[in-house]
Amino acid sequence: MALSEYVIINKSALESNLRKKDWSVVCELLRISITTFNTVKNERVLTPDDAETLGRVLREAVLHAGEDPSAVLPAATECLRLLRNGCANAPGFQAAVRAPCLEATRGLLARLAEREDHQPAVLCLRTGLQFLGNAVVGCVENQVLVWRDFSGMLINFLEFHDEKVVNFAAMVIYNILLGCPNAMSGIETHGIELFESLIGHAMKDSEFALFTLELFLRREGFLPDVYGRLGAEHRLFLLAAAHGMLGEGRGGPPTRSVAFLAGRLKQGADDILGTCEERSVDRPEPREVAGLLELVASASGQSPYLEHLQQDTSLLVDCLFLLRSMHGLGRSGDNCFAPVRKLSELTVSSRSADVEEHPAFGFKAGLVRLLANLCWRNRANQDRVRELDGIPLLLDCCNIDARNPLIIQWAVLAVRNLCEGNAENQAVIAGMNRQGVVDGAVLREAGLTLHQGGGDGKITVIPHELARASEPV
Repeated sequence: MALSEYVIINKSALESNLRKKDWSVVCELLRISITTFNTVKNERVLTPDDAETLGRVLREAVLHAGEDPSAVLPAATECLRLLRNGCANAPGFQAAVRAPCLEATRGLLARLAEREDHQPAVLCLRTGLQFLGNAVVGCVENQVLVWRDFSGMLINFLEFHDEKVVNFAAMVIYNILLGCPNAMSGIETHGIELFESLIGHAMKDSEFALFTLELFLRREGFLPDVYGRLGAEHRLFLLAAAHGMLGEGRGGPPTRSVAFLAGRLKQGADDILGTCEERSVDRPEPREVAGLLELVASASGQSPYLEHLQQDTSLLVDCLFLLRSMHGLGRSGDNCFAPVRKLSELTVSSRSADVEEHPAFGFKAGLVRLLANLCWRNRANQDRVRELDGIPLLLDCCNIDARNPLIIQWAVLAVRNLCEGNAENQAVIAGMNRQGVVDGAVLREAGLTLHQGGGDGKITVIPHELARASEPV
């Protein structure tokens, strides 16, 4: 049979039973249409005439939903399901549904919003939102129309008790904002409560709530405007979302937003030092500062963030002094900043969990990483670290510390970046004397050992197996 001979909707039977208000037969006819459509699977099989017929079903459903919802709503759900399927990857049918179906859908959704306790109404509402979501994808005309007529309703659905309704409403909002960024200005007028709602649902794994938040995070000026007005837990989640956008190839936050967060990091630096007191560990501020550092340190490894952050002199100075304070506290006694030299000390699961969940976990390594990037091919910052006596401090961070994974690697990178093209910094390191004692047990646990070889008598650190192979037989 040729494609044009496929009949998806039996229009005469459908319209006849609509006139008789035989909703059970209408529902069954629509189910048959869906089965036929799904079998053919071709975007050309639904026509503008089909859209007109389905629009009549929706208009009748709006008129009679209050009389017999148990019969009308299942038929309306099947109608919306066929519209949803028909709009997928079908620009022609998206245009065809605009006049006959969208206004009727709006009236139906308004009725359904009043029936939160009625499961058939909730199911119909979910399907209606899915239809709108497919109707606006890649179709600017529908995006403009749906945003004009449905925006208030969609935002209200973000507070609906059913999480699927929330996610589908967020899907429609996301698809509209993706194609019509100017609509963001309108949505911002709804206040901070809207963003708290989006964050709350994203925290419950609503993917489209998260996607919508990411659209706003890419908007110039959004983060500086809302960040301080959010609650602590919401700020933490927003930081994690912004961090996740870095390096994904989908566009990260604007440079201005990262600069703003770097300013927040400088303001809250003292909070992380307060975690040395046990009573401060569970406060939100230290966890927020840790999240700020993680994001800014990651951003500092990418252009254009790096170039902007390198111009922030106070960021470099504050990070260097914070690193010195943490390093000094760690050497002063047994506290959350004291290095864990032996990895075996963390073999007990409870001990490992306590260390890794503490806000200070990885913080020193993050500071060293940020300092390393800030000094990359930047003579002013290289000189400033030397003038503040930061080179010996960074060299002293070249020790195993289970509280700060990869700190040795970041410290080596920092020293390398400090010395590149800078003879004065190279001279500082060349003029240092070897001193101190290396903990042999720590090296053995890491599979390393000290080795003296060659005619110059230099001592190096090499893998233990390599040392054994070089011993005389």
